Amino acid sequence: MDSIKQDISHWLNIEQNCLNEIELEDVQFTPFTRANLDKTVTQMLSFNDLGTPFASQTFSQIEGIPCKGFWIENTKELVLYLWLGNQPRAIIIPQDGWMVKEDIMVH
Repeated sequence: MDSIKQDISHWLNIEQNCLNEIELEDVQFTPFTRANLDKTVTQMLSFNDLGTPFASQTFSQIEGIPCKGFWIENTKELVLYLWLGNQPRAIIIPQDGWMVKEDIMVH
């Protein structure tokens, strides 16, 4: 986990303590953000030659893609850290593109 936070911190030039992990099942995306996220992940998969079996699926339908979520304390942006093949990728969701669900899971 620390190496993930370290990578994101380095890529975005922010302090690691500004990154707060959040479970993706606790996140609700706006419809516009969900559509863009589905399109982006599908494109990333096709660039990694992993797209063929997933071409008609959305981000939420694709099982087996490791993904971690972090929200940035200062900006409230959401960073999705994905592994596609052997390469990590980050997608940044603006503050107005997501929210914490009201019925969150307590771990």
